Amino acid sequence: MRRRRRRRRRRRRRKKRRIRTISVNHFVLSFFEEEEEEEEEEEEEEEEEEEEEDYNMKTQIMFHFTSDIQPVHMASWEKYLQKIYYEPSNAASFAGPDKLYAFVKRDGKYKLSKYKIRKWLQNQESYSMQRGVRRPKNRTHINVAGIDDQWSADLMDMVKFKKYNDDYSYVLVVIDAFSKYIWLRKLKNKQGESVASAFKDIFKEGRKPNRIRTDKGQEFRSRNVQRVFQTEGINHFYALNEVKAAISERAIKTIKTRIYRYFAYKQSYKYIDKLQDYAEGYNNTVHRTIDMQPNEVSKQNEESVHLATYFARKPSKKMPKHLRFRFSIGTRVRITYLKNVFTREYEEKWTGEIFTISGRFWRNNAAIYRLQDYNGKEIVGTFYQSEVQKVTTKDDDLWKIEKIVKTRGKGPNKQYFVKWLYWPERFSSWVNTRDLQDL
Repeated sequence: MRRRRRRRRRRRRRKKRRIRTISVNHFVLSFFEEEEEEEEEEEEEEEEEEEEEDYNMKTQIMFHFTSDIQPVHMASWEKYLQKIYYEPSNAASFAGPDKLYAFVKRDGKYKLSKYKIRKWLQNQESYSMQRGVRRPKNRTHINVAGIDDQWSADLMDMVKFKKYNDDYSYVLVVIDAFSKYIWLRKLKNKQGESVASAFKDIFKEGRKPNRIRTDKGQEFRSRNVQRVFQTEGINHFYALNEVKAAISERAIKTIKTRIYRYFAYKQSYKYIDKLQDYAEGYNNTVHRTIDMQPNEVSKQNEESVHLATYFARKPSKKMPKHLRFRFSIGTRVRITYLKNVFTREYEEKWTGEIFTISGRFWRNNAAIYRLQDYNGKEIVGTFYQSEVQKVTTKDDDLWKIEKIVKTRGKGPNKQYFVKWLYWPERFSSWVNTRDLQDL
């Protein structure tokens, strides 16, 4: 009933707007008629999403599903798509919605819209878990008060080169979020004691932050590291989204690029003896964000750097017409794995586990979502719109079992305690023998 009222209000608003436009300038009418058609298309999508949301909220499914296995009831067009998609010799096999739609249209056997094909693909595990990840374009900015207000830290993994570098496997990378000044410290391992010692060595140089941001790696959560932060009066907090400590990760990319180019030049994998040279070179390079060298930033020019960094940014050339959430609260989604931006394209990039959107809000013109797992437990952290992928569920979906852990009972009352494929141990459950199906 509420949806009908909303639709009626939208239609009335569009009608009034069109009448006003005619009275002012009849030449503008065609523009609003086109806009009306676009809004009607959007409205149809919203209605479909709302209907699907109602269906999802009514259908309580406890565990993971898959449509890669043929369900009990399947429409003829679904069988047709399955035959095309899962036959490797077919030109549209394991392809995206555009290529699959083009094949179906050319074949002419069924008249299927691209929207319908896309919805079908969303329910195919082999597609949705391998689907490309679009990285967010408008990430929220990290605004800090001044020099040494906030640092960011992460480990640079150099394990594969340790035999050429006196068994040093990691480099602690610490960067000041304001000045972009960087510190590098070599580590033979990532145990808490080693990381704590490296932080102490950095603080001996005379600088320390008010707060420091890291990921939730055990090396930063260890008691040794926490003790150092407490002694120095530093507030330690964690980055909980996929990008983790984004500033330090971007610095790692720059340092690694320089090291790898040095490898190619010297025809050697030795870098540890030049580690501080890399730090010095970075700190003497003009940084795009602050438009000066990190070495040049000080308390004396802090205010001018702050103004140039946060208040002199060029405005966006094209402002968005209107902001709209793509996903409704209650929508079931997959999320991107917590991997870096260099993840290989053929690896799984989305979780097999399915989550539910529990909240949403805007931050710096970016849509942000909060999620719950299937037990209704809130997931720590937030997700950008491009980091979640909508999935559809049906009553007759089958669920893949990773392994049978144990059994109980006999005969028709026999049950299996199963671990579901792609799902954490806490979702393991007892199922009846009659509910299992050999495939």
